[in-house]
Amino acid sequence: MRRANEAALAGLTRDIAVRDGIRAAVAASVARAYFESHALERQITLLERLHAMRIDDLDLQRTRLTAGLTSPYDYEQARSETAAVAAQLPALRAAHARALTALAVLRGVSPAQMFAEWSDLAPADRGAAALPAAPTVPMDLPSALLERRPDIRAAEQQLVASTARIGQAKAAYFPRLSLTGVLGGVSTALSSLFDASSRAWQAGAVVTQPLTDLNRVGANVAAAKALTHAATARYARTVQVAFEETLNALTGVTTAREIMQAQDERVSALQNAYRTAETQYRAGSLGYLELLDVERQLREVEQQQVNAHLALLQSTVDLYRALGGGWQEAPPVAAVDRAPPD
Repeated sequence: MRRANEAALAGLTRDIAVRDGIRAAVAASVARAYFESHALERQITLLERLHAMRIDDLDLQRTRLTAGLTSPYDYEQARSETAAVAAQLPALRAAHARALTALAVLRGVSPAQMFAEWSDLAPADRGAAALPAAPTVPMDLPSALLERRPDIRAAEQQLVASTARIGQAKAAYFPRLSLTGVLGGVSTALSSLFDASSRAWQAGAVVTQPLTDLNRVGANVAAAKALTHAATARYARTVQVAFEETLNALTGVTTAREIMQAQDERVSALQNAYRTAETQYRAGSLGYLELLDVERQLREVEQQQVNAHLALLQSTVDLYRALGGGWQEAPPVAAVDRAPPD
């Protein structure tokens, strides 16, 4: 009974770990949808700002065309660029709506409520300003952090339960009977246990477990041992997967951070180049197409910069899950009360 109780408690602890794993998966999905919503909002803002600039530029080109200061080719080019930007906006808005719908489902609210709450946010709280800077991963993280992963805890408790069931199966080898009788003497059940004619081990109020089917008991013990071997293999595989996921997550964070830093450099350089090109264009030393080319590069890299920031945040979420809850010191997992009842 003690071994059966130990197995049951281990099973309960395993179920708690499985529940924690589901919670972590939902939390990661919420974080991903949240960051994606803000990134898409930022990209829409950038594109709307570019569209407004294109409209102003198109009006300017129309005026210059009427005055004979520019060619029809430059005017049509400006009109084409304005339409190209306008064509990108519906796709981004649809992607943003899908991200908010996914976030609503994960939160357990209606999409209408999610859209209303999002609209109530200040513009600064919806765009890039709302995207937090990804935390820096500290050096020398101990591998012991992986022990708190829900899947490792669940596999470990499954192994504990399987080991306890070996003892539970072995207990069937022993008969359950009273050893003593009246005044502490030998009980009738014990004295007749090995009496082949009495068959006391098969019936009687004091004998509850037969001894004759030893083959069945042995098979149950062998089965329990086989399950324990399987649980050991699953535990080892779970640990291997944990280290593999952690390696991939750390590599992803490092790569995403390097990409974001490179994109930041590109945006800074192209901003300077665009300011120079704009000055030369107004001075008449640079053509309109050359100015458009510099601006197009700048706007594309700004979009890529937002994507790089989003990729870094999502990689950090993956690392958080891979480490079983981040790298901060976490409170110990609540243990199941193993004290016997009064």
